[in-house]
Amino acid sequence: MYTQRYFALGIIAALALAATSTNAFADVAERGHVGAATCGSASCHNASRPWQTSSILQNEYITWSEFDRHSNAYQTLKSDEAKRIAWNLGLRPAHRSPLCLDCHSNNVPSGAREREFSLSDGVSCEACHGGAKDYLGPHVAGKNTHSDNIANGMIDIANPNIRAKVCGDCHLVNKNNFLGHRLYSAGHPRLRFELNSYTVAQPNHFRVDHDYILRKGEVSPVEVWIAGQLVAASLLADAVISQPASQQALIPELAFYDCFSCHQYTSKNAGEEGFHPHKGKAIPSAGYAFLMLKVIANAFELPQSEQINQHLELYKQPHNDKSKALAAAQALKAAAEAMQTATQLKKIKLQSVARLSTELLNEAKRGAKHRLIFAEQATMAMNAFAEQLAASTSTAEQQKLTEQLDRLYNSVDDEDNYSAAGFLRALEAVDQTLQKNH
Repeated sequence: MYTQRYFALGIIAALALAATSTNAFADVAERGHVGAATCGSASCHNASRPWQTSSILQNEYITWSEFDRHSNAYQTLKSDEAKRIAWNLGLRPAHRSPLCLDCHSNNVPSGAREREFSLSDGVSCEACHGGAKDYLGPHVAGKNTHSDNIANGMIDIANPNIRAKVCGDCHLVNKNNFLGHRLYSAGHPRLRFELNSYTVAQPNHFRVDHDYILRKGEVSPVEVWIAGQLVAASLLADAVISQPASQQALIPELAFYDCFSCHQYTSKNAGEEGFHPHKGKAIPSAGYAFLMLKVIANAFELPQSEQINQHLELYKQPHNDKSKALAAAQALKAAAEAMQTATQLKKIKLQSVARLSTELLNEAKRGAKHRLIFAEQATMAMNAFAEQLAASTSTAEQQKLTEQLDRLYNSVDDEDNYSAAGFLRALEAVDQTLQKNH
């Protein structure tokens, strides 16, 4: 019931910077990439109707090419906006610049490009699923199991941890395709991504039925949300650690800070009590990932909880001593990676969803509500929590929750008129309904 809900502006902005697996899975990128046209033959993923015995839809190519913005990622590089950004950066045309192509196309090494491969396909099948040359034959013949395909180079995108890393290579702050302040100041949209929401919003080219679950397993919305947050925290920490500007320069990399620490709100809500962006304690712009790490660890009472709380406080302090901030980032990365294997975060129970909601609300009340970027992420998190509880919620409560989620999304939809108080009221209403129905 909640699966068609997404953060519309974020989808547009983030899919303009499309996902690719080139850097996160460099070994897979070296395998032969045969091109979208090869996958999209009439007998495979571009059939007018599926075979009677087919376990897949067989219209995957049509869904991607006609409805998925990833297919248009390369063409956006020829837009007036992209030309202006490239000119501001002093680059050659955007559609010829590796900096842009790495995320707006499947920009694999030239030696991995087979005859039908084309950069102009944009973020095509193999950008997410891996170069198909080695697994294509047995895959088409139906001889390989899903595990066999993975062994031959297919990326296990059904695994939420792996999916988060593939998508995060472009949609999240990371050291490989680092979207620094230089690109933002040139006009690039800010990143705004959450794995579960964007998985749901992307046009599905698969169906989760009995056969799919047998082959690939079943993962709940909250498990996907958690996987996305843990990977986001790990990638952010890695980026902080790897950036020379964080270690040497007088002025740090500004992309790590909340945009509104410098670019203040211009609306009547900017003067709300508690909103003081220049008090020297600005949370980095993607710092929501560390806050969500704290929320998850506290909700599940994980052993990393105390470590995260301690190091998050160090990281949030003004970076007068960069060594302390870097040490904190390293500790937060270690905690995020350790949590990826925590058994408590698998097969989520309804009580766990209620605890997550409570911890999220508590974090907002502690002051995070004044950060729009946190508020956006909290909104998408609540949507995942509601999705998880849908099966155990009455029709009347579902309708009530839908209306409350609408108000929550509306509270963060306009960054120029964001009200922390309005967001908190909407968040509290959703939490109350979730607590009642868990």
